[in-house]
Amino acid sequence: NQALSSRFKQTYMLNDPNKEDFINILMKSGSYDKKICSWVYNAYDKIISFLKSPAISADDIALTVTLRGCIGALENMDEGEAPKEAIKNTLIGKIAEADLELADKVYAELKSLPDISF
Repeated sequence: NQALSSRFKQTYMLNDPNKEDFINILMKSGSYDKKICSWVYNAYDKIISFLKSPAISADDIALTVTLRGCIGALENMDEGEAPKEAIKNTLIGKIAEADLELADKVYAELKSLPDISF
């Protein structure tokens, strides 16, 4: 948000973490197993790729799908929520705030992601 950004004198340029770093951050966020963190990363990556695909071209909405949302999904799973439901209630929920129809399309894409047990 530019109005908020203009109130701060510093702007830090950060690159997105690579896959390995992303998974390590997830693992350290709550001492989570690498297998489940890799699965969450794959869900995140599938969602981002779908949103940025030429057919969808929703780069602005892709910005709402974040590392923090992935940590939220892990926390939901830790509390007993099924993995795909946790992704739906965190990452896809953010998409729904901007575009409910698009969120439904993303959720349909996510159904092809292999299930995971932990």
